[in-house]
Amino acid sequence: MNAVIIEDNPLDLKLLASMLAMHHSEVNIEGNAGNVEEGFDLIASTRPELVFLDIELSDGNSFEILKKLKVHGHPSFHCIIITAHNSFDYTLQAIQFDALDFIVKPIQPDHLSKALIKAFKKIQNNIAPIDLPTIMNYMSLLSTQHSNKKIAFQVVRGAIEVIDSDLIAYLEADDKMTIVHNIDGNKFHASNNIGYYKRLFEHELSFFQIAKNIIVNTKNVKRFDPYETMVTLNNGKNIFASRRGAHEFKKFLQEPGNLSEKGESA
Repeated sequence: MNAVIIEDNPLDLKLLASMLAMHHSEVNIEGNAGNVEEGFDLIASTRPELVFLDIELSDGNSFEILKKLKVHGHPSFHCIIITAHNSFDYTLQAIQFDALDFIVKPIQPDHLSKALIKAFKKIQNNIAPIDLPTIMNYMSLLSTQHSNKKIAFQVVRGAIEVIDSDLIAYLEADDKMTIVHNIDGNKFHASNNIGYYKRLFEHELSFFQIAKNIIVNTKNVKRFDPYETMVTLNNGKNIFASRRGAHEFKKFLQEPGNLSEKGESA
């Protein structure tokens, strides 16, 4: 597999190159670059099958590389995004499906291996790489998501629905899919099951699983009746916790610091 590395930090570049040389000799690194102009020239000249693409570069954002490649009609390539951000992994995990993958600094050998296994399978099975405009959309999400708290949900046919997390009322299981209910009453189906989103939001205190089939956004909870196991949302809708979920949810609500915007609770 022919690959290039776009990375501006010499230590991170050395670490990644060393891991690839020691454990992934099937990856042939044809070159590396540390800024936008060199990155564009390297990809355009080598036409690699795989690109390790750091988000932030010394002279800007790798989004600019993708933009230039698109303008020049460069063919798509398989891409593994490299990011230093690990404290806001909600969008990162949401877009980590078959089309695209990422590794977080400091790079761990097992994370690198998992990402490469996906890339190998796609190339061996002649699966077309994700197109450049879509990678650019993801890159934009990754650059802005921390401040805006955006969450990207994969929906039908690989499309992405992006929503501010504060606008989500609750998630509801629907067989192998999940219904995302917004506070305004609108809803849509996300392609992953509710267990996926439980893992995705397990470190996000505003979301809590109150029943096997429901994860609620506590920022949009107006009232909770533990005896009726009924949760009333800010939009007036009532949903119900399981008995066990109600017990755990009551403890969660009573724990100081768990709610950044606490509503009325019983």
